[in-house]
Amino acid sequence: MILIRALRFITRLVLLVLLILFGLILTGLIFPMLSQRARERSIQVWSRLLIQVLGVKVKIEGAPIQNSAVMLVANHVSWIDIFILNSCRTTFFVAKKEIRDWPIVGRLVVLTGTIFVDRSSRSAMRGVNKELNERFSLGMCTGLFPEGTTSDGMGVKNFFGGLLEAPLKAQIPIQPVAILFYHQGQRSPFASFIGDETLVHNIWVLLSNFGISVTVRYLEPITRLGEVSELSRNEAANLSHELIKAEVEQSQAQ
Repeated sequence: MILIRALRFITRLVLLVLLILFGLILTGLIFPMLSQRARERSIQVWSRLLIQVLGVKVKIEGAPIQNSAVMLVANHVSWIDIFILNSCRTTFFVAKKEIRDWPIVGRLVVLTGTIFVDRSSRSAMRGVNKELNERFSLGMCTGLFPEGTTSDGMGVKNFFGGLLEAPLKAQIPIQPVAILFYHQGQRSPFASFIGDETLVHNIWVLLSNFGISVTVRYLEPITRLGEVSELSRNEAANLSHELIKAEVEQSQAQ
């Protein structure tokens, strides 16, 4: 069993290194020559390849908004959440600034247009809102993990609503998304990236095992395109939290 895991790990690691090198070349050298649409398509395809190399199967449920600007609001279980959602539609995430310093992964998310935020700075938050509005005006899909950190995927931590003010003011749809991790067909925290676990160890877990799958469940938007919402940012956060938590707990009980 150990030998099989080791061989699986080595094979996938070689493919992962090659894919990452290609991603760095793509974003660093080729992206400047591509249109925005071509960039988004490239990110989507690359993300799908990454998920396949990691040995993770993704199942999409619900109706993701595909043809207009949208703010996705999702629970956060792993560093691969970003790429899982990107595999459905290219999504420009708002992420904590610490991710920018992660080895390799940080570089990739920088080059793919992630917006980094220092949650302790109000002036920084204003800058983030400006960047979000620019993406909304271009009809892009943006994403947010309002927990501010990862969980084991078996529950949902409280949501912070500060960054939901921008889509509310811009009258952009806010669509909750439940990310549900499985191992060997059962809901499990097996592949979650939490606590003091290192990125290297989590990559070992993903590459050396099989039977890891993720269901991405797109729920009904809580706001509509071009319609004024009476929700405050905190109310939008709380409503999204309730909807996603219900899916997480219901799926866990099944």
